[in-house]
Amino acid sequence: MAKKDQQGNAVSRGDFLNLLQQNRLTGAWLMEGEEDRLRDECLRDIRAALLAPGMEELDSAALVSPDTDTLIAACETLPFLSPMRLVVVRDQAGFSGKTEAEEALCDYVAHVPPSCLLLYPFHGAADRRKKLPKALEKLGHIVRFSRMDERELQQWIVARFAEAEKTCDPAAARELVFIAGTDSTILANEIDKIISLTESPTVSVSLVREAATPTAEYNVFRMLDASFEGRKADAMRMLRDARVNGEDDLHLLSLFLRQYRLLQHIKIMQTEKVPQSSFAQLLSIQGFQADKLVRQAARVSNRQVKQSLALCLDTEYRIKAGELSAKGSMETLMLKLFQQ
Repeated sequence: MAKKDQQGNAVSRGDFLNLLQQNRLTGAWLMEGEEDRLRDECLRDIRAALLAPGMEELDSAALVSPDTDTLIAACETLPFLSPMRLVVVRDQAGFSGKTEAEEALCDYVAHVPPSCLLLYPFHGAADRRKKLPKALEKLGHIVRFSRMDERELQQWIVARFAEAEKTCDPAAARELVFIAGTDSTILANEIDKIISLTESPTVSVSLVREAATPTAEYNVFRMLDASFEGRKADAMRMLRDARVNGEDDLHLLSLFLRQYRLLQHIKIMQTEKVPQSSFAQLLSIQGFQADKLVRQAARVSNRQVKQSLALCLDTEYRIKAGELSAKGSMETLMLKLFQQ
């Protein structure tokens, strides 16, 4: 029996792939979740595993919003040379919106022949109140492609570099996530870029720092680092660079607020003797991000964090109240923060 994910009503991606490897993947499945990249990679693996080379087009069907008769006909067609026929359906009525799937289709998903694998890729979470998702949920045939956790992200990054015959230091994988974020599509592009920029067989932390495109969150972390270390000119330069790259002051202000709130939580948990190993889970962040926050928090006092957070909140309030223009507000805020 495949395990359920944290939502309790969907099979985990790992168990879904295990069923594929064990040749036990049959019937109709809903592939939902936010990670479109992971889902598409899984579809690629399924095609490679099920379809005989050269028979991919003959033994598969890609349908868009098919009527029930067309879908059933595609599923009932026997594979020619492949061990199983693959039918992939997109934009099927009955997963979202007001439209319900036909009763005949809801009944059919429980009777897809063993010679066919019927897949419904779907971005986000399907509406469980609707008949078609309910029918698939009753079968236990929903797999969720959620954001990867810290361990999965590192393994995935290391594996992608390995495909290009490059060895990635686990610390470099963590740094890439810290700099570029957790979105697998963005990370895949960053990995491809790093591979193209170096002939070295090893991917190091220094190479990742030099080549990866930073997120706004990472830039704000660096701005605060520079501020805490007294490098005011560097912090202001980073602010200008962020604007050149398209960031507006309101977004940057929201990131400053988030960062100071996280630092305040760190300080409170340290005061209350909460084990540091629990910080990441309590703050809903990656473990290495919590470690970096702890190191950053050590450079500033409780009083400074509290006053800086108050300054950020006051700036946000004055902008929303129309007392302060958003444009240029970050310079004013950062100059005040420097005085803390």
